Amino acid sequence: MRPWENTTRGQGSLESAGWELDKARQARRNLEKVRLKLISPSLRAFSGTASELGLAVECLRKLEFGLHSGPQLPVARRRLLSLEMASLRRELREVATLLAAVGKFYQGWARLVSPPVDDAPANYTVRGTQGAPGTPLSGKVVAIG
Repeated sequence: MRPWENTTRGQGSLESAGWELDKARQARRNLEKVRLKLISPSLRAFSGTASELGLAVECLRKLEFGLHSGPQLPVARRRLLSLEMASLRRELREVATLLAAVGKFYQGWARLVSPPVDDAPANYTVRGTQGAPGTPLSGKVVAIG
C-alpha cells in the first residue's frame, strides 16, 4: 500500500492529474481486500478488516473534500470517476452483506459453544408457563455411599 501523497500544490489548489480517480481506486481496492478476507471468516481475518476499512474511509474523505473544494472536473474524467464510484458501491454492498453474514455466523457459533441460559423466573419455564413447583426443604440431609 502506498502512503498518502500530499495533494496540495502551490497556493493550496489541488493537482489536476487524476488524483480523484486514484483516491476512488484506492478506496475500492481496500474494500476488495476486506471482501476477500471476509469470504473465509476467521477471527484473524475479521479483526484485520478494520484497518482496511479505515483506509477506504480516509480515501473517500479526501476525495469528497477535494471534489467540493476544487474546480469542476472535465466530462471525460467525470465519466471515469462515475464508473469507478459504481464499482466502489458494488464492492461496498458485497462487503456489507459479508459483514452481516460473518456476524450471524459468529452469533450462531457462540450459541452452540456456550451453555444454555435459563432467564425464566423461578417456577416458570422459558415459554412463560408455570413449571413444576420446587420440592420443599425438609431440613434433612441425605448422603449416599
